[in-house]
Amino acid sequence: MKELAHLAEFQAILQNPEHKYQPSKESQAIVRQTSIALFVGPTNAGRNTIINKLIPRGKYYFIISDTTRVPRMRNGRVEQNGIEYWFRKETAVLKDLAAGRFVEAAIIHEIQVSGISVREIAAAEVQSKVAVTDIEIVGVHSVRAIKKDTMCIFVLPPSFEAWQKRLQKRGDIKGQDLLKRMESATKEYKEALDHPYYWFVVNNNLDKAVEYAEQIITNQKADPAKQAAGRHLAEELLQETTRFLEKQS
Repeated sequence: MKELAHLAEFQAILQNPEHKYQPSKESQAIVRQTSIALFVGPTNAGRNTIINKLIPRGKYYFIISDTTRVPRMRNGRVEQNGIEYWFRKETAVLKDLAAGRFVEAAIIHEIQVSGISVREIAAAEVQSKVAVTDIEIVGVHSVRAIKKDTMCIFVLPPSFEAWQKRLQKRGDIKGQDLLKRMESATKEYKEALDHPYYWFVVNNNLDKAVEYAEQIITNQKADPAKQAAGRHLAEELLQETTRFLEKQS
């Protein structure tokens, strides 16, 4: 996959330590008055699968993120604009970032920029629904900086072996792309373990994972025993992912 054509410009807006990206005041006000649940986790942990099971229940609004990447094949068909993502040109995303119209945005593997536009949050608020989406872990900090009570759910694969099998089935993640995603995963596991506001959901049995995620969102609390087990699993996944990358170096 090709590197972003405007990578340096995106880095200047999103990764400048002296001028941290901030949504406009209007955007921040919309975020604060909307219920938000963010699903986080490594590639192919099952974030989207869980969300897709929650949406038909009626009280959730799926935030469709904007992205600069091109549509891919998914389940035998090409992704559609406004379904999986809003597929946009880099220049259009840069313009909205400059105007503060993104709640958060992140540079992913230096090959794409994806983020949440405030127009999607506003749509959830109008319908009085919980805004839900999958998000890169760096984006969680941006959202929580505006809304401290944002619900953050970290989805874990049941084991390192099961996770690798899921990645292999994708077919489109190979070579350097795979290594970049594994490197990102180590950062994601570390971040989740370092911050107590994450709730761990293990995606072993899908139906149980969906029910547990909804319980967390509805009650804004989680079973202590399940959280302890999830934390232990995250630690194991971090160790095994680190060992995997060391073997590749």
